[in-house]
Amino acid sequence: MSLGDRLQRDAGIAVGLVTLAALFLLLAPSPDAELAQEAPASAEAEPTVRSDPAEDRAVVRPGRNVAPPAITQRGDLDDAPLRRVQPPPAAAEPESEPPDTDDPAGIRLLAQPVAMDAGRIAIGDSIVTLPGLAAPELGRRCGSGATEWPCGIRARTELRAYLRGRSIRCAVPEDFGETQETVATACTLGGADIGEWLVRNGWAEAEANGRYVDAETEAKRERRGLWR
Repeated sequence: MSLGDRLQRDAGIAVGLVTLAALFLLLAPSPDAELAQEAPASAEAEPTVRSDPAEDRAVVRPGRNVAPPAITQRGDLDDAPLRRVQPPPAAAEPESEPPDTDDPAGIRLLAQPVAMDAGRIAIGDSIVTLPGLAAPELGRRCGSGATEWPCGIRARTELRAYLRGRSIRCAVPEDFGETQETVATACTLGGADIGEWLVRNGWAEAEANGRYVDAETEAKRERRGLWR
């Protein structure tokens, strides 16, 4: 056999081998395919285990309530009726003077009193003169030298500050304040004798052997008002 025939034969054999190898590779099953075919079988082989629904839920344990006792964390209070707590009552105001009545004794409530001096009080067109005391004249001055001061004006100022426009009670005629007249009568403010207050605080002098002698003695001893 010649060399050319030999080479041609070998080439034909080689081509045939390559073709067979290619066919084998095409016909051979893929490893991934085998795994894909085995997966359902293994899945069917393993029994399905169902967990308890109670165990599937996450267990959340309530945290310790660290809120102060006065603060509630209950959500159901939103449905409870709202109760408003009234604030504590304000301090009681001093009892106001009762309204004027037809008192047979003639004690009447007089509004807007104005002190003319430390012994006279104007009510409308009328004037009340407080008995049992002697008020200093408005021009009177007390002390001497550098310590001299207008005690008459000061006494009136103190009485005005004491009254502060509050209503007083005096024994006067029914139409008092509507006519030009002067009545000497004791008067009270909140139950306190106005004349006694003046003498005890040293803004008026007591009449000799009068009702305010002891009050004047106290004022002198304590060096109040005119007696400083």
